[in-house]
Amino acid sequence: MSERIVTGVIHNHSASWLVEELHDALDPDYEQHCATCPNEYHDNCWESIGSETLLLGFVKSDSREDAWFEADGVFYTIDDTDAEYSAIVGEIYTQIVRSRWVAECARCSPCYPNQGDLDTPGGDYLAYCFPPSMFDTEVDEFDVGRIREVGNDV
Repeated sequence: MSERIVTGVIHNHSASWLVEELHDALDPDYEQHCATCPNEYHDNCWESIGSETLLLGFVKSDSREDAWFEADGVFYTIDDTDAEYSAIVGEIYTQIVRSRWVAECARCSPCYPNQGDLDTPGGDYLAYCFPPSMFDTEVDEFDVGRIREVGNDV
């Protein structure tokens, strides 16, 4: 087992409560739209379907230093003050780049090199994971018994 914690990758449907968290996500595509659109309200000119990436547990930054994500010259850094985890949510998969929680898992396919496949238990990777409360134990197949807390000093 590797003691180095790696980014965890999980299918968006594996954690039932992820959809609830997305209401608080940063949407770099929407923010760029608002910065260039002359309209005060964007209900008629913005369609949220099509945002390729949402960010959870990140904050905007003026500096490239320590930035994990950049979109059109806007930098986003990990919010290690208030967020329990930080994740980059794509259309199908989420990459958990920092968390108080980890789980043992297998290595990801070449699509996500050197990252842990949280949907595949076992293996020799220790990867950042969502907290147990993100999973509906009556619906999700994910075994929350695999998750352990490592605290904020990660």
